[in-house]
Amino acid sequence: MKTRKLLACLCGAASFAAAAPSMAYTVKVDEFRVSKGTNPGMFLDAFDDGNPPPNNPMYTPATPFAYIVGPAGATVGPESGGRLLLDGTGAQLGYTPTGLPRLVQTVLLNTNTSNSDNPADPSYNYGLKKWHDFTVSGQFDFYSPAPGESYGIRVGDSGIGLDDRLMLAVINSGGASAIGFFDQDYAAHTQSFVGGLAPVALPSGGFDQIRLMLAHAANSSDVAASWVLLSGGSVVGGGAWGATGAIFSNENFARAEFLAAAPVPEPGTWAMLLAGLTALGAMGRRRSRG
Repeated sequence: MKTRKLLACLCGAASFAAAAPSMAYTVKVDEFRVSKGTNPGMFLDAFDDGNPPPNNPMYTPATPFAYIVGPAGATVGPESGGRLLLDGTGAQLGYTPTGLPRLVQTVLLNTNTSNSDNPADPSYNYGLKKWHDFTVSGQFDFYSPAPGESYGIRVGDSGIGLDDRLMLAVINSGGASAIGFFDQDYAAHTQSFVGGLAPVALPSGGFDQIRLMLAHAANSSDVAASWVLLSGGSVVGGGAWGATGAIFSNENFARAEFLAAAPVPEPGTWAMLLAGLTALGAMGRRRSRG
């Protein structure tokens, strides 16, 4: 009787796990900010109004500067205590540039995507353009990701183009937390660490938040990546990636986003689980005959 009950519970758990997205990670976003030129608050979301994206405190949904949550069907939240929760419950299937399936939650700021380089065009000064100085930053309660998990910020042609994306993320490298700065090209199906550099290991303790930053200098393609470690709101460390990435290869605009991702359970995992369940069922039948 006990074996049958255990078997039923395990079968139910397996069915749920196979159907539901991963809920392993728990990422809390404290602040998402975009600064442009001398305006440090071009966009700022402190996640303190209780309305998670696609709502934001500066613009209404479906208007420029509002958020776009992706992939299609994904949700994020709730928003509480000055934090936005990304925990995988609203994740949807997405893919890396190399085609690896991932469970993903992305929140993209819907800024201007005009390519016009004519100063007389009203869109010339809108959004994030090649001729603008701008910095994108995301501040997170520190979470040590499991293998395959990541969270961070990204700039590039997301939502429109395919070849120009740079992502700065907290990752798991060799079983420990690290920083990775990635060049992502969805047209060529490639992803690599910027400059061919190795991930930068993070300290094992002594901080409770991390701020990730991507900074672009006007009239260039270069983007520099850096991070700051905080404890109780005070800076206790940080660093910078040893090479700059490049965007604006085919577009004059960029858009900013933050995201979290986790691996999709491999079919082999479910096969092993089902094999174990089958063996357990056989044991139960033998015991009942005995």
